[in-house]
Amino acid sequence: VPANTGKPKIPSNKYKLIVSKPI
Repeated sequence: VPANTGKPKIPSNKYKLIVSKPI
């Protein structure tokens, strides 16, 4: 999933969490 698209997505919170906490 492209994260650098600059488009508002519904799972913004989840995506931010994933990007903030890379497993």
